[in-house]
Amino acid sequence: MAKNRYNTTIAEMAKKNINKQQGNSVTVKNVLPEMGKSQLLIMALIVAFLGAALYSNTFSHKYVLDDIPTIKGNFLTKQGFAGISKLLQTAYWYGSDGKNELFYRPLSVVMFAIEWEFWPDNPKAGHVINVLLYALTGFILFFTLLKLFIDLNPLIPFAASLLFIAHPLHTEVVANIKSRDEILAFLFLLISLNTLLDHVRNNAPYKLIVSLFCFFLALISKESSILYLVIFPIALFYYSNADVKRIAVIMAGYVFAAATYMIIRALVLDRQMVGEIASVIDNTVSASDYPHRFATAMVILGTYIKLLIFPHPLVYDYSFATFKIVGPDNIWAITSVLIYSCIGIYIFRNFFKKDTIVFSLIIYLLPVILVSNIFFLTRSTAAERFLYQPSLGFAIIASILLAKITGTDIVKRNFHSISTLIKNNVKLFGLIGLLLALYSFKTYTRAETWKDNLTLFRTDLQYIPNSARARFNYAKELTASLVHDSIKTPVEQERAYNEAITSANRALQIIDGYVEPYYLLGQLAGYKKNYAGSIEYYKKVMARNNQYLYMYNNLGTNYYRLNQLDSALKYLNIAIKMQPDYAEAYSNLGAVYTARGMPKEAVDSYSKAIELAPGFYDAYINMGNCYGIMKEYDKALACFLKGLKIKNDDPRLYSYIGMTYGFMGDTINARTYNDKAALFRQSK
Repeated sequence: MAKNRYNTTIAEMAKKNINKQQGNSVTVKNVLPEMGKSQLLIMALIVAFLGAALYSNTFSHKYVLDDIPTIKGNFLTKQGFAGISKLLQTAYWYGSDGKNELFYRPLSVVMFAIEWEFWPDNPKAGHVINVLLYALTGFILFFTLLKLFIDLNPLIPFAASLLFIAHPLHTEVVANIKSRDEILAFLFLLISLNTLLDHVRNNAPYKLIVSLFCFFLALISKESSILYLVIFPIALFYYSNADVKRIAVIMAGYVFAAATYMIIRALVLDRQMVGEIASVIDNTVSASDYPHRFATAMVILGTYIKLLIFPHPLVYDYSFATFKIVGPDNIWAITSVLIYSCIGIYIFRNFFKKDTIVFSLIIYLLPVILVSNIFFLTRSTAAERFLYQPSLGFAIIASILLAKITGTDIVKRNFHSISTLIKNNVKLFGLIGLLLALYSFKTYTRAETWKDNLTLFRTDLQYIPNSARARFNYAKELTASLVHDSIKTPVEQERAYNEAITSANRALQIIDGYVEPYYLLGQLAGYKKNYAGSIEYYKKVMARNNQYLYMYNNLGTNYYRLNQLDSALKYLNIAIKMQPDYAEAYSNLGAVYTARGMPKEAVDSYSKAIELAPGFYDAYINMGNCYGIMKEYDKALACFLKGLKIKNDDPRLYSYIGMTYGFMGDTINARTYNDKAALFRQSK
């Protein structure tokens, strides 16, 4: 009897109940579980609270990974309200790379601009908002599943919502502020589906308007939301009494919303697709022939299933060569093909039976296939964020299968309280509780890893030692710490230097022609004051990519330090020609002019640097020194005093001000500032 019970689909039982009603609309209260609204609200709040609690440790985290180009390094985002208009008219990455192509996702970056307006350069605001939106997603998810599975034991929507909200694969999405696009897209899709069900069952036209609006918001959050043009009608076909004709009429509105988005996208972007094929570093399979590309993609798809079931290890990067290129004879590729073939056959054979497992498999399969690299190449080999929406399908299936294992009646409805619900489903609740405990522990500890780049890169490198990008990122972060004096003790500095050298060289061993590690090696040589060696590394960069902007600035500064001033001028001018608003290059050019005994030209360069970057402290100080050389002491003093407003704890500056007052004959102020300089030196 148990077998027959589970072979009868939930949707079929719901349909029997719905067919007893009269007319085309069905009032939700007739088909929802008999628990009180307050009890259901408590269950939804439990899901939301769990989501917030699991990621509460991210509130103190810094900007990490793609947060930098999306927020901190995005010149449009950092304009706050003033940048919103341009953000609505340009591509997603335009504010960081200047390319108006590929993605049109304005909603999240507009939110980042608003946050920057109120909390500039403060990642806490972004992390808190991400967590709150994620908690809201869990809240809405529970009620949406409750409406979808109208004859289901309420513990199943509850369990599926809990498993979804606790799943460790979501750490990349929630802990990385940049992934706000993923959170917003799924949240608005859930609201859209929720209100769509209300419209169909209760004949509420205003709910349809809300649903269409939320669907459009999901599209401008992330374009992959367009897949729900397939999922929504299947949901209506399975879980409402609307016939095919009515579903088609309703879906016409969603097609119009999607078409509107696509037209706007076409008008905004210069190119709809990326301008060049993704590099092998970004997408391992991009240079493979199709049989090897397909086989490797199937291995990755198999890995996705493994991570849904057993989410360890989790890593931020899957670029070259985390996955090895394999052929059609690879055992893991064959196994994955068999698994996905079985999924496809199951969907085909049971689709018209309105099987909830089929619906869940479609929720999983559609978004995953889109980024699988099977039908077309994407910009990434793989990513955990790709499983954010698809993991809902897994959570539903897992809840139903666990119910079957424990003999739980998945269509039972006579529960009047949460305590009764738990009491009558102790075995299922126990298994779900155990799984939640394991997931929650993994999620909380994994979220902690995302606190800053160095922690994330160092932690994950042990699991992806063959990733050239991971090796480079770790070396890059160590190099930045050394260059910016973030590492204080000599022993730690030497250790960081050696690890950076090793990691950068290992990246070059993994993939030939990787330009960026040579740039890091040039920086590291310069850090050790080996300027000639640094120049040689930069020339290797130039031979592979002569458009690498920062290389020319660094070449100029290295030649300056070697007192080869003609070469210094040559490369700094190239850097400025490539990027006319390059403030640092103008400042370095000023230093070269000063060394050549050309203080007037130096002042012009420093002035330009300050015009481009008004808070450029060193430019003010160096320009003041140039005025001092020209004995224009009043102008020198003005520069130093402006510098003092930017940074007031530099003993050098107080000395310069004291000296300038001395040259101007003001002995009182000269003594005052020289005494302050002495005090600062003593305190340091």
